[in-house]
Amino acid sequence: MTTDNEKQLNELAKLREKFAKSLDGRIEEIASLSQKISDNPNQREASLLQTSLRSSAHKLSGSAGSYGFPEVSRICKQIDIFTQGCEELIERSATERLDILKSLVAQLRKAKEFTQ
Repeated sequence: MTTDNEKQLNELAKLREKFAKSLDGRIEEIASLSQKISDNPNQREASLLQTSLRSSAHKLSGSAGSYGFPEVSRICKQIDIFTQGCEELIERSATERLDILKSLVAQLRKAKEFTQ
């Protein structure tokens, strides 16, 4: 017979596994938004995309930390911080924005690999 603690641990393990399976899609969403920001010369649209990117990174940072993925959380937090200064990010050259965001997304993908 399993104890309440064992049942809770089993449920947590299932939730963690479900979260881990969702990481690919969530990371690709961040990568896609990063690319769109870098490709978009329209400052207003880039600002809206940046808000979406920041929100996605912020949510994933919190969730990843809660589910025991500290490296994914740390990198998403860096993306969140990088995208906080809307004007600063948009004023950077498209190449510079893309380079920084690509680097962070590559780190995020790599960190995800170590979770499996």
